[in-house]
Amino acid sequence: MAFVFQASLNQPLTETSTLTMLAQARRDLDDVAQQRAASLAFGAVYSNMYTLTIGQKGQALFELLADTFRRMSLTRRPLVYQTAVLIIKDCAMYLDHVWLTKREKPSLLELAEAIYARPVARRWRRALAYAKWFVRVRAWRVAFDEEYLKPGNAGALRTAEHFQKCAEHEEWGVSVKRVKV
Repeated sequence: MAFVFQASLNQPLTETSTLTMLAQARRDLDDVAQQRAASLAFGAVYSNMYTLTIGQKGQALFELLADTFRRMSLTRRPLVYQTAVLIIKDCAMYLDHVWLTKREKPSLLELAEAIYARPVARRWRRALAYAKWFVRVRAWRVAFDEEYLKPGNAGALRTAEHFQKCAEHEEWGVSVKRVKV
């Protein structure tokens, strides 16, 4: 959806058009964050962000970008995160080069690097990686046990030996301690 250029230089946008454009910007940023940037039209996204910036809504757009960086920093690996940040930076070029420079704020790349390096983001990424590995190892363990206990394999032979020892000792009235297979 392409937006018509509504604001002349330094003219505030109407409340309705601002809300519509910010909602569209959030949807576009979510698409980039979810790695669906190929479905976006660069011109429409850039025009939307440019219009918001010159329509005196740069602060709201900046906060939206920072929030997107924060959310992505918790779950994305470095290469995926950097790729998304570069796409966002290209779409918000006017905000990055003009609006942030005028207000002496860090560039979008500096902001993204600082957000990605936060200790809380590092901990979340580590916890997420641990959770993924925990699930994988459990799945691999099931597959390993199935293979290990197939007839003729080491696990099946070991279990048969253990069963034989238990059966022999049961005849004598002596209980044998359970052994994990």
